[in-house]
Amino acid sequence: MLTTPSNRTLLLLGFGLIVLLYVPLFLLGEHSYIVVYDNLDSEFLFVQMMQQSGLLAPWAEGDVPYIMGGVSTQYFHSPCSLVRVFFYLLPAYWAYVVNSLLVAGLGWLGVYVLARDHWRSSQSRPWLLLLLGMSFALLPTYPMFGASALGQPLMVWAFLNLQKGQRRWASWAAITFFPFYSHFALIGPFLLGALALYALIEKGWFKRRVPLEYVGGMVWLTVLYLLANQAIITAFLSPEMVSHRSEWSLGLPDVATFLKETWQTLMKGYTHAASYQLLPILLLVAWAVVRQSTHWKALLGWTGILVLLALIWNAYPFLAKALEDQLHLLTSFQFRRVAFLLPMVVLTLLLLAYRDQSLNLWVLYGLIGAFGLLSVAKNRELSYNWAKVILPAAYTDHLPTYTSFFGAPLFDQIKTDLGDPTTYRVVSLGFFPSIPQYNGFYTLDGYLNPFTQTTLQGHHRPRVGQK
Repeated sequence: MLTTPSNRTLLLLGFGLIVLLYVPLFLLGEHSYIVVYDNLDSEFLFVQMMQQSGLLAPWAEGDVPYIMGGVSTQYFHSPCSLVRVFFYLLPAYWAYVVNSLLVAGLGWLGVYVLARDHWRSSQSRPWLLLLLGMSFALLPTYPMFGASALGQPLMVWAFLNLQKGQRRWASWAAITFFPFYSHFALIGPFLLGALALYALIEKGWFKRRVPLEYVGGMVWLTVLYLLANQAIITAFLSPEMVSHRSEWSLGLPDVATFLKETWQTLMKGYTHAASYQLLPILLLVAWAVVRQSTHWKALLGWTGILVLLALIWNAYPFLAKALEDQLHLLTSFQFRRVAFLLPMVVLTLLLLAYRDQSLNLWVLYGLIGAFGLLSVAKNRELSYNWAKVILPAAYTDHLPTYTSFFGAPLFDQIKTDLGDPTTYRVVSLGFFPSIPQYNGFYTLDGYLNPFTQTTLQGHHRPRVGQK
């Protein structure tokens, strides 16, 4: 029988497991599989381009020449993002790996301290907590967005501490850290909104006092977000800025497609926040409801919040289309990203089950373990790279890698044939613009959300056949 570990041992064991699971990315190096979509083709590439242009420092201003004929640094995410520090200190691939490790580690730390201080079970269940924490920390997410998704438990822990008047210094430190290691447009407004809603429910429904320190924490978080993202917010409000969402519409889905995509969002999550397989958790909730367990009503309620977020994500295009003339902001800023809160809602369900003493422990191990295994399986940067380490090469040679995606040797040869890239400009046909950009070519195209009216007009002429 396993002995009960101390709190410190459990915490360190969780960190050790995360490092162990990331070992293939160290063994394989740049021959590892790394997610491409909205990662190597954009967010990763933007930071690397600023590094190549000497514009990575927070105080650096100018145009990144490799993208769309030159794009100002104000159109990229916060110059104060800690993600940039890794790219400043390390080669691009290793910066990505170290950042990924830190994001997963913060995910585990947040779950651990939240359960220890606010979701403590009356019976000691350290191994179940470890399993639960690993299931959350290893969810497939986008590490280039920092702690936006997996750092949410740490924020919940900090604000609950302020509400209860405990662990003040650590809580203020966590709140101060978060705006500099998360993406404002993806999580900032929605986290603040959720915190405000919680305060209103506490005050209005439960008649509990909301301490001034809790409100102060929200104000401080808002101020730091505005300071850290002043450049992009200013650019976003400028009439010169254009969003690709307001210029390019894919139309609206039919009812059958809407229902199908809502179901997929509910069951599989929102890719940019975290992907998961919800079936084991739904089985857990159904089991708790049938048994009328201690927390079955809460489990059912939080499942309803999951459904609501999935509905908002998929119904939002209809709302934006209906009001695009009256409220253009609905199109240019994606308020449906409130779905970035989905991972935290899923974790709340897991923590409710963890604390419910009326549920059979071994059934909990089975269902939470199934959720964790499916999470790791969906995390391709873990499952694919472990496959590359364990299986014969014949079974994994077809998997793309960081090296094969960017194809540096091929583009070195192209440079030799065409000459100095500063003397000409290129356009990418049939492959990602990020590939030549990474290899030092100056492209007229690019994958970028905000850009200027001048850039739009320059690309509009060939698109509509004008001279």
